[in-house]
Amino acid sequence: MGEYLKPIWYFVLVALGVVFWQYQEGVTIKGDPLPLQISQWIWELMVALSAYRLAKIPNFGYANMFFLGVLYSILIHGSKVAIRYFFYGRTFWYLLDRFLYGSLIVMALAFVLGSVFVYENRRRRKI
Repeated sequence: MGEYLKPIWYFVLVALGVVFWQYQEGVTIKGDPLPLQISQWIWELMVALSAYRLAKIPNFGYANMFFLGVLYSILIHGSKVAIRYFFYGRTFWYLLDRFLYGSLIVMALAFVLGSVFVYENRRRRKI
């Protein structure tokens, strides 16, 4: 786990900070969804930058990008689920639905985009 977090710890902190902002401040914004959309774009950007950064490390491959997606899914959407459970009293099925849907977004970013980065890095090294 340290090999994943050490090079990207600042991206993880920003992503978690944005998640907490979404529930501290973002949910109180009335009528204008743009700040919440921007905050989602920020944590999506942190996932993409993490995948890019890790793809530069030799021996990081497709399985590593899958694990990155799992790690960010647990960190980002696990935090969101915990907040919704403890502070908003949501039901188990609602939380499961939100976790799986959000994790799908994270996995698409981390694994798919990360795999493209890995592929490009491997292709460049062979040239």
